[in-house]
Amino acid sequence: ANDDFKDFLIASHGVQQDENWNSDDTARFGSLSKRHKLLLVKYSEYEWFNVLTCGLTWCHKCKGGQVGRRSCADCDPKGKLEHAIETLERMRAAALHFACDEGWSNEIGLYLNVYPHCSVNSFHLHIVDLECKGPSLNALAWRNLSLDAAQDALKQELGELQREKTRRA
Repeated sequence: ANDDFKDFLIASHGVQQDENWNSDDTARFGSLSKRHKLLLVKYSEYEWFNVLTCGLTWCHKCKGGQVGRRSCADCDPKGKLEHAIETLERMRAAALHFACDEGWSNEIGLYLNVYPHCSVNSFHLHIVDLECKGPSLNALAWRNLSLDAAQDALKQELGELQREKTRRA
């Protein structure tokens, strides 16, 4: 096993969902594709509950350290955001490595669900072979945030944090 992927697990979406991947009757419950897996994160810290909380910093001394607040020596908002961005990139690499090893197509969709618009209450990445997508992919598109969009948002937040620090200097 690749040591870069030690923080992740691959899981099935569910037997019933996988069996009903192409059924219109179960569009709300079927897998997004004939080939659909979840990449789970082994982190237990609260900021890894959901993509909205990735990169958050909370320090009891400085009451946060978020953008617009001064942080103390005990918290590192820049480091937390950089870690979140790097983790999402490693998740992408692990997901694509898995899809390649399994012989999936090169057309892979990588999606996150934002709480509360999720059926699994833990941080996970949907790995979807778009070459054999099912009706659920379109039916549930409203709750699928692309991994690219999530990374872009974290990078934008990091840029704002750096601009704020420059303004204060």
